[in-house]
Amino acid sequence: MPGLSARSRRGTRAMRAGTRKYLKRTPKEKAMNDKLSTLIAEAREESARAMNAYPQPNYVISKVAEEAGEVVKAAIHCAEQRANAEDVRGEIVQAMAMLMRLYLEGDQVHGLPPIAEHTN
Repeated sequence: MPGLSARSRRGTRAMRAGTRKYLKRTPKEKAMNDKLSTLIAEAREESARAMNAYPQPNYVISKVAEEAGEVVKAAIHCAEQRANAEDVRGEIVQAMAMLMRLYLEGDQVHGLPPIAEHTN
């Protein structure tokens, strides 16, 4: 690579090698990535549904707190074997959906503009 010192060229080669290593995922890593992709897709759908069903102005910040509490409650109940992992997963989807809504819409009741409009 013209213009780069030997040290910089070694760093660039190492970075490319690290990228190749990152791209070679194990089957377990691929499965986890697929599960996360599915979870995110479900949360996006739920967020869109909520935005249509309950348009602004809406207490989105309060809903984020409520849904976070529901995740904690479901997780504790799951640990105590009073709920199952699907219950926890469902609450995680709901919480993610409200976080996405907060990011995209903000909270007009509390005067919070959409975060997406003020960040990258």
